[in-house]
Amino acid sequence: MACQCPPAGPDAHAPPAGSAERHYRTIPKRRKFTRRDYLLTAGFIGLFVLFIFSVKVTMDHVTAVGNYDDGLRAYAEGEWSTAHSFFSEALHFKPDYTEALRRRAEITELIYHQPAIAQNDYRAALPHTNHPADRAFILHRLGRYEARQQQPAQADRLLTQAVTLDSTRAGAWILRGEIRLLTQRQFDLAVRDLSTGLRQRTVAGKAPTLYALTLRGLAYYRLGDYTRAQQDYQVVAKANPNNGQIHYLLGRVAQRQGQLVEACAAFTQAVRLGYGFANTAQKQTCQ
Repeated sequence: MACQCPPAGPDAHAPPAGSAERHYRTIPKRRKFTRRDYLLTAGFIGLFVLFIFSVKVTMDHVTAVGNYDDGLRAYAEGEWSTAHSFFSEALHFKPDYTEALRRRAEITELIYHQPAIAQNDYRAALPHTNHPADRAFILHRLGRYEARQQQPAQADRLLTQAVTLDSTRAGAWILRGEIRLLTQRQFDLAVRDLSTGLRQRTVAGKAPTLYALTLRGLAYYRLGDYTRAQQDYQVVAKANPNNGQIHYLLGRVAQRQGQLVEACAAFTQAVRLGYGFANTAQKQTCQ
């Protein structure tokens, strides 16, 4: 019977193979990242991030413009709440969107009557507004707010910047004239500002504001120019004959000019129209 023996293995006592019979295989060394590899990788990642960022910026811009255009259409149709929402949405995607800031501020100030909140948008829009007329508009709004807050110095500064950029802004001239008359008591400067504002309204085809005429008349009165004061007051009285205050002021001018009969008639008319301050003047003049 044949032997089921395992094949003979190498002779444990055999001498090692000679150098000619040995075969050596070189193990490849693992390649290390060089500085160049890191720079290339960082550059690729940077370009990818920049690409993603540029896509986001582009999409945000497109979305913001779309919302602004929708808001502008609602604004033109007097749909204030809708317009305000669209402008706010535009600003969500583009916080420095100057036009959206201005329009939203106008609605907040003039429709919602929240001037303090509107000032935030005006101030945010100002650094990005380069067109002189647009910049003057914002400065005028900011100046008006400061005037309401009883900050005449700041208001004067802002309004001065506004009329320097846009000399046709009649409202800014008139407001600065009012501040210089009533707060700063600079009567000659007040006359100049009020006259400029009234002239700009005439150039623009607008009627003079009775309030501005009254203020200029008062400035003339303070300067002792009673003839011009009377002229302004008479224009106001003709346009608004039921204004008791203007009749009282006419009485004061007539009194200064020694026209006691005219002064008495003016004071009496003022009292008849319910202007309480005329009572004492009437009693002293009409005796």
